[in-house]
Amino acid sequence: QHLAHAQATLATLGIEAGTRVEVGSPARVITRLAAEYDITVIGAHDQYTRSKPGLGPVASRVVASAPGAVLIGRELGEEGRQWRILAAVDGSLASERALGVMASSLQIGEAEITLLSVAETPWVHLGLDREWFDYPAGLEGPPSDRPFKDELQREATNVVEFARRQLERHGLSATLMITEGDPALEILSEAERGEYDLIVIGATGEDDLKHDLLGSVSTKVTQA
Repeated sequence: QHLAHAQATLATLGIEAGTRVEVGSPARVITRLAAEYDITVIGAHDQYTRSKPGLGPVASRVVASAPGAVLIGRELGEEGRQWRILAAVDGSLASERALGVMASSLQIGEAEITLLSVAETPWVHLGLDREWFDYPAGLEGPPSDRPFKDELQREATNVVEFARRQLERHGLSATLMITEGDPALEILSEAERGEYDLIVIGATGEDDLKHDLLGSVSTKVTQA
């Protein structure tokens, strides 16, 4: 019954689909089969957890373990309007691959795309508020951190410019956006403010200080 309904839904979009039935743990089966496909599409919740926040247990395990791209389905946006896509990029190979999948596998030629890069400030990595780095009145503080912030801004600018050129190779254009702060909070804030239909983000980052939190960032974004 579920397969027939899914086929009928795709048919209304002019898409033909085959069917496949497997037996076992849904999360384990989907994760195993994901290696055979370019994109795995799964709902954020099943019929037993749709009223709960975040992701259901199956979606959570698939997002964490699937070897390829995973598309999480939530509520549909307003029908007939132009698609709005928020692509969060950080210069890692993971975000580059995510952009490649979006550009080559989805029909988004008329979509309004925003490329977002977040300049991560040092107190974010330490789990502290900015006030921890302020010196008390009357005490001489450290040299200005303006050069450091400028370097963060330059790096973020280079990241979104590289991503823009990547999209241009697929005939796509995008609006560039740079913010500063906690990556997950900035992405979620912009996603809510801009009412986007799709958020694109890499699942894991490079193994260095700049990117070591990307995995947790993608987890926070998908769970929200």
